[in-house]
Amino acid sequence: MASFSRHVPFAHAEHIAQSVDILIKSSNTIPQEIQRAAISIGPGSFTGLRIGLSFLKGFLFNRDIDVLPLSSLEIMATAWPFDHPCLMSLMDARNGLVFRGVFSKQKGIIKRMKSDELITLCEAKNEISG
Repeated sequence: MASFSRHVPFAHAEHIAQSVDILIKSSNTIPQEIQRAAISIGPGSFTGLRIGLSFLKGFLFNRDIDVLPLSSLEIMATAWPFDHPCLMSLMDARNGLVFRGVFSKQKGIIKRMKSDELITLCEAKNEISG
């Protein structure tokens, strides 16, 4: 397993192929050895999601590869370094709304407690402080 990250605002399309190439080379593998892939399916920027899905479709073209669709909110909860019985991932949806995912994390394993949903920022604040 390997990971690669860099911050390039508004330039995903220009950097995704190069980033994947760096990741593959750093893990001493070749694309044909990849047997599974995971991808964020949102919530998130429509353009960003479309770029990622389009790249993956082209990258895996004509190959029988399992693709695991992941919630962006679940990915955020997974990145939280500590176990906790209740984690809430929030993502700005603009206009006073947020996307919310609720999870628990025990021994590093994420468990979904509720489906991802769109709620008001006020509702999220009340849940956090209440």
